[in-house]
Amino acid sequence: MLYNAFEWEYPTKIYYGIGASDNIIEKIKELKCSNPLIVTDSGFAQTEIYKAFKKIFNSSNISLNEFTEITSNPKSKTIDKAAKTIRENKNDIVIGLGGGSSIDSAKAIAMLATNKGELLDYKYDYNIDKIKNKSLPIIVIPTTSGTGSESNHWSVVTDENRRIKINVGSYLMAPTLAIIDPNLTITMNPGLTAATGMDALSHAIEIYCYKFIFPIPEAFAKESIELVFKHLVNAVKDGSSIDDREGMIIASLLGGWAFSMGEENGVHILAHVIGGMYNVHHGITCGNLLPFVMADNLEAMPERFEEMAKLMNIDEKINNRKIEAKDAVKAVFELIEEVKLPKLKDLIKLSNDDLETIAQKALKDPANGNLVKKLKIDDYLSILKKVFN
Repeated sequence: MLYNAFEWEYPTKIYYGIGASDNIIEKIKELKCSNPLIVTDSGFAQTEIYKAFKKIFNSSNISLNEFTEITSNPKSKTIDKAAKTIRENKNDIVIGLGGGSSIDSAKAIAMLATNKGELLDYKYDYNIDKIKNKSLPIIVIPTTSGTGSESNHWSVVTDENRRIKINVGSYLMAPTLAIIDPNLTITMNPGLTAATGMDALSHAIEIYCYKFIFPIPEAFAKESIELVFKHLVNAVKDGSSIDDREGMIIASLLGGWAFSMGEENGVHILAHVIGGMYNVHHGITCGNLLPFVMADNLEAMPERFEEMAKLMNIDEKINNRKIEAKDAVKAVFELIEEVKLPKLKDLIKLSNDDLETIAQKALKDPANGNLVKKLKIDDYLSILKKVFN
């Protein structure tokens, strides 16, 4: 048997095109809504893209409420504050505009608008029925290419008290509509382009190595890997290249979709712990961890790695010899260097005790039970020491 039995459906409608976001008013009206709350971060709220977006509303008969307090690695208390705002305003639709933090936040806020309590009440613990009521309608509009948050039904949020990231998720909080407009990613600087691109690649590679993969996420993951290796370097070097921006935003969409059909692997297990504890950029964290986690898993699934290597545009680099599994790991290391991804060890200084704490927290993640290679405490410590030493 090649694949286990599976079911798949997804409630989010995708509207793709260059300039697609210009039609936001039309899309709100199609959903029979008239009182939106836009969710973004304070930095993006100062950009020309955001100002142009507001002008569209100013020239329409739809007023716009704003919540612009989202931060990188969004905090649960911030989400609770926004939920109070939306309940008071009686908004009937939420628009998440920006990177993954804003989109994750928008999904969580829309869910809390129709469900009682605070966000931490809905922490995912394999009881997805915690969320009883369908969220308000949600339109998400990504302005980065990496998180894939536009194409999944999860919010990843930081529990400040425990300094750890948590998942909140249900098909009841999936976006109603995702507007995918490559034009909105052109102004991303090279550093953010590289970091978000490595997050997209992490999603695709992790799900391609998932123990229970089935044909749909497998196909999405393969295409995402190929697109990242074809377009990321050029997007970093020339942000105005619309072809490369298109390639990366589709890589993000497909990678996020694939990731939603499985579970995180060692990269995201560790990245969520590190992000929750030290508030470091998620894409930079994933990119730094990815090749070391891959190397640790190489012997457990060599065929998968060989298949991945064939997607990574490395034929010219290997002088016509047969592609090997280890070439996939080497290709990721080389990509990281080429896009000049910052080294995690230069951003945060950790002691051996800190690494032990991270490893212990990672070991408690329920996703460990579904890894092809079961990662033990020594495996996590070995990976962390290679990243930080």
